[in-house]
Amino acid sequence: MSRPRRPTAFDISFPTEDVVPGTTSLNDRAREAARLDYDASRRRPLPQPRPNASGSGSGSARLSSSSTTTVSGARTSLGPDGVQLKRKSEGDAGMQNEKRPRVVQPKARYLERDDEDEERADLIIIGEDTEAVPEESNNKPIRLLSDFVIYDPKHGNELISLLDLENGDVDREFQAAGLVAPVFVNEEDAGQEDDEDVPVQRLRTSAIFRFSLDYTQFDEPVYIETQYAWYILKNPGREYKSVWTDFYRPRRIAQIVVSSACENPDWDYHKFCEKSLGAYDELLGDVPQKKDVTALIESEDFSLRGVIDSLDPERPEIYRVPMIRSLFRNVDTPPSSPSRPIQRRPNTSRAPPPRHPLRAIRGVGNIDIAVLRPENQERTHVTPLIDELASHPVRFRERLQVIGPAPKPIPAHRKLELEKQLHNRVIQLWKEDKVDKKIHFPPNARLTDEYWRRITVNGEVYAIGDCIFVRAGVVLNRPAPEWPSDISQIHKTHTVADFFWLAKIISINKWDKQIHVQYFEHSSKTLLQEISDPQELFLTNTCANLEIPNILGKAVVHTNYIKSRSSQEIHRLHFFCNLVYNDQDGSFTSLSSFTTVDLSSMDPPDNCPNCALHQQHLSERHPEVISDGLTFQGNHYHLHDYILIKSEPTPCVEGGHLPDVQCDTCRMKATPAVVGLITDIKWAKSTRRLNDHFVTVRVLGRIADITGVMGCPKDIIRDEQHLFFTDLEMDVPMDSIVKQCRVLHVNSYSKSALTAFLGLSPYHFYVQYSFPHLNIQKWRDGRKLEVDEVLICPICYAQDQKWERDMQEFMAAQRRRPLRALDIFAGVGAFSFAMEAIAGVKTTHAVEISPSAAKTLQKNSPDTVVYNQCANKVLQYAYKSFKKQEVEPPRTKVYSFTCLFILTML
Repeated sequence: MSRPRRPTAFDISFPTEDVVPGTTSLNDRAREAARLDYDASRRRPLPQPRPNASGSGSGSARLSSSSTTTVSGARTSLGPDGVQLKRKSEGDAGMQNEKRPRVVQPKARYLERDDEDEERADLIIIGEDTEAVPEESNNKPIRLLSDFVIYDPKHGNELISLLDLENGDVDREFQAAGLVAPVFVNEEDAGQEDDEDVPVQRLRTSAIFRFSLDYTQFDEPVYIETQYAWYILKNPGREYKSVWTDFYRPRRIAQIVVSSACENPDWDYHKFCEKSLGAYDELLGDVPQKKDVTALIESEDFSLRGVIDSLDPERPEIYRVPMIRSLFRNVDTPPSSPSRPIQRRPNTSRAPPPRHPLRAIRGVGNIDIAVLRPENQERTHVTPLIDELASHPVRFRERLQVIGPAPKPIPAHRKLELEKQLHNRVIQLWKEDKVDKKIHFPPNARLTDEYWRRITVNGEVYAIGDCIFVRAGVVLNRPAPEWPSDISQIHKTHTVADFFWLAKIISINKWDKQIHVQYFEHSSKTLLQEISDPQELFLTNTCANLEIPNILGKAVVHTNYIKSRSSQEIHRLHFFCNLVYNDQDGSFTSLSSFTTVDLSSMDPPDNCPNCALHQQHLSERHPEVISDGLTFQGNHYHLHDYILIKSEPTPCVEGGHLPDVQCDTCRMKATPAVVGLITDIKWAKSTRRLNDHFVTVRVLGRIADITGVMGCPKDIIRDEQHLFFTDLEMDVPMDSIVKQCRVLHVNSYSKSALTAFLGLSPYHFYVQYSFPHLNIQKWRDGRKLEVDEVLICPICYAQDQKWERDMQEFMAAQRRRPLRALDIFAGVGAFSFAMEAIAGVKTTHAVEISPSAAKTLQKNSPDTVVYNQCANKVLQYAYKSFKKQEVEPPRTKVYSFTCLFILTML
């Protein structure tokens, strides 16, 4: 039996059944093989590998056992068509038999789908307005193409990169396919089809002319242009993602670098890395890193220098930006021998739609909507302080425009020194918690009885009013933090606020070996969180007794220190406190307005402001007897006062049945609250329980509830402030009293005065009629009341009259000299007009970007100076003017303001 012939490399790469007779070029054979491979993949399953010549059934053919490559032993032989091929010399046969041949993976190809629409002139894209085409887009619509692939129909739909288009490969054809959606010129059109079941529309484009990427704009996507439209590429398909990433990643990194240099010419490399790297990038779909920039500098195929050199001639100043100079290590000028610029295919049409300001897009749809489009928006302008807060540790995806010079950076060595000091402070306090405390009470520091003025702990003197560190525990409505069991668990990122609290000593008790403290709250633990100042504390309304050994050290807390206004900075290990923080509602109150007690004038234990406030709240929970009345929850109530009573829909005890609309008591309980006139006060003799104290009230009903009864006059309207008296009386527990009301007869005031009275408060009412009960059937069952039948409390009436006079004088003074206000997002001025009507505020200036809204505001308020421009520009002018910097003034003069409205643009 003769020995079978081993297959050659040519046999493996180009099987005989795939060779077309008459072809002699290897390129022709490869192209035809690719076509046959593509056809086979669409019409039938891929063929299984043929068994080798020995019939072993192996999944892949093997090369010759004598094909060991050497320099001296190389020889040549002819292939099946006489093509000269290199053959490897026979050598190490055993080793070669163990090696498998290098299998050439088939190239990825795009399989066309039956549900795809082919791009043509009359193709309808769902939701696209063919009439609203931007003029700058060369009369072509702009569309969004997602889940896309780019392929070459000339070579069996092989997936290819736009790099071939950039290099001008004339042997290629370029088409794209994916999900298509319109890019709306009028933003009001976006989302209008959401209420319908809109099918997904897939598109196969015509030939791609070119692609475009503006490296000077940070958020500019990649555009491709066809005969009929522009397409924005977004989110490649799964099978195309690797090809797209290889092409787009270096270009996106170059775009980030170049756009940062253009928009921020004062940035150094450290600032660039802090602002632009290390955060998720939506266009890239990944996090750009420093290594990407380094690879871009060192790349020979696509380099950053080539990108900069390919920009417009007026861009040489980019090389002078500190961050670019740091990257290229160049001092002043561009390199004498720049790298090869990016080679682009010759343009055959105008540039794609530019991202430019509003002044360049006249006549595009509705101008009020056009000004709100992202490409026509100014970057958000912020002050240096806001930019610093937004940089670390919080990152905003939007790139901010800083107005004014950046704060002086802290040198690197100084920053490391400060971090080390803060870290050492945490370790020092952690170690102090493990040390036994020696406590001494000086005899000359005694105040009264068991209270001392100062003590000594481990040689350190602590006095009333000193601020101290204590270990964090279960206080302030949150659990204790996890305490590090070992010093290695304290990381450099940990701060004092992570494990310790700060407190002020209020009193020192020798008998109990305790101190009474009032806690501070660190700013990072409030709603400020990441944007807080690490040195700022807030006083709280929480106090507690602590064992003296819990004292870990003394803290320095400055008051009346405003960081932004002070010429000198406090020590980095010191703190400052100017406000009181309420963790229940998140409010901040100035120390001057907070109820405090002079510690030097009062002796413990009466010198704690929090305890005094707590006792006051406890006393207000229980009613107390006063002359001709009672006091409850800080309010005084007398006979013939009107009160608001809360009611609950509970079963009717008086009637012995479930709630029934026909029962007066049930109807009263069905409403959220009831108005009643106090006719008697009933005190329990030997209890302080609220449910044992009652007030007897005469119930009033609402006219709006009975306007539908028979015989109701036509001039009676459903007014929620119009009440009527009833003959129904009931005893109400004192804990059901909500607050005091005012009720007057309709004829007590003139019509205009009554309107003003009712407008002062929603708890002001008027009466005119009296009915026997709440559930009446006929209007004639009631009668009109006389003025003297409506009883009032003379004491409360006099107080209310004084309050009304004071309020009227205040409003008159406000109208004579109102607060001048600037409304930043004014709209048509609805909010401003309301504030002028009720709050004594005059809007002298307003900013509104919408032309029609600004025109309406100007027409309705001729005295208001309206700036029809972006609020960022007004902020820029205001800030630079305040800093005495030269800046081009707005079209009109800006005056000073005493009030500022900041509204959300809808």
